[in-house]
Amino acid sequence: MVPALEEMLKFSMVALFVSRDKEFDEPMDGIVYATETALGFATVENIAYVLDIQTLSSLFLTGTLRAVLSVPGHALFAIFWGYSLGIAKFMPAGNRRTIVIVGGLVLAIGVHGIFNLMLEQEYAGLAIALLVLLPVVWWSAEKKIRAALLSCGSHETTESI
Repeated sequence: MVPALEEMLKFSMVALFVSRDKEFDEPMDGIVYATETALGFATVENIAYVLDIQTLSSLFLTGTLRAVLSVPGHALFAIFWGYSLGIAKFMPAGNRRTIVIVGGLVLAIGVHGIFNLMLEQEYAGLAIALLVLLPVVWWSAEKKIRAALLSCGSHETTESI
């Protein structure tokens, strides 16, 4: 439930406030604005977590783990819907654009949910998240970035989303 709310909140901010901006003029911009928004979200979320901690040792451990896992995690999850939003913006109007956007958002929510589930499994889950999930997500996100960069300059502007 929480990953869905977090990803939809981040997506909504970009879709409502940035996607119609004239500077959003190539598919890569979807990824750029998505990751910027995600990093801002992660910063606010981390401050809230750290301010809620009672002991110094917990503060250090939680702060370090969140900096190493949650911050890049939020950026990586956002790349999926950011890529979809960037690609869809330059597609002809129609149902296919909606399917592309929803698909990217569902993928981000799913990966975010799996990530959170692994972290809730104590230290074994944390090790799995570090050793398996993040490199896989990073590799997949890098493919989206490369595809968006390759499409720069090859798109035709259509009506905005």
